[in-house]
Amino acid sequence: MALIHYWYDPLCGWCYGAAPLLQVVGEIPGLRVALRGGGLFSGAQRQRLNGPLRQHILAHDQRIAALSGQPFGAAYRDGLLQDAETWLDSDPPTAAVLAAEALAGQGLAMLHGLHRAHYQQGRRIAEPAVLVELAQDLGLAVEAFRAELQRHGGAVLAEHLVASRRALAQLGGWRLSDPGAGARRAAAGAGHRRLPGSTRGLARVPATRPGRGAAGGVEGVLRGRRRGPLLNGALPSRGRPPY
Repeated sequence: MALIHYWYDPLCGWCYGAAPLLQVVGEIPGLRVALRGGGLFSGAQRQRLNGPLRQHILAHDQRIAALSGQPFGAAYRDGLLQDAETWLDSDPPTAAVLAAEALAGQGLAMLHGLHRAHYQQGRRIAEPAVLVELAQDLGLAVEAFRAELQRHGGAVLAEHLVASRRALAQLGGWRLSDPGAGARRAAAGAGHRRLPGSTRGLARVPATRPGRGAAGGVEGVLRGRRRGPLLNGALPSRGRPPY
């Protein structure tokens, strides 16, 4: 089975822009998507929304909407983003993706639900009550999900993020804070080859797979998209606001 490694963050606008591609990829037989959280607003990167960050996000959202056609709802644009009490915290929703995957293999479906809740409905996806509602929408048992959500927080989540960043480095990816680093690495890690990416996406399949079948289908889905940095913006960047 071919494997796509996808680095994401529930609060990454570029990841939301790439969501339709990811949904198609996830439906291809013989292909598995490995979700790797980036921790864009995790830990010390957690931020309270302020004026400069709001303008930074809105500027990116306009470009994402123009390139992808993804909708940004009024409840998000005119509500959530205008509220000075809004905090951007990637940890709870990332834990929810891990919990849904562990409970029922529905991590990808949870990620799509989180993106819709945040960017279309303006909901606060770091709040446990919202996460439970999204789990119910997926048909997950509430108490079982709550238990998995708690289990995948704290140290387990921290270990996941560390492993995710280590894997990215091993595959020749780079953080937005140092885009030149990727060019200085090998074009691809051992046993992998790069596929044409989304605007800022990273997708890899084993190099032994021929350019047809499942892998070729992915290439067909992704072909024609603009090439760019290997990362959706899902890892923290230093020296400028993330997104």
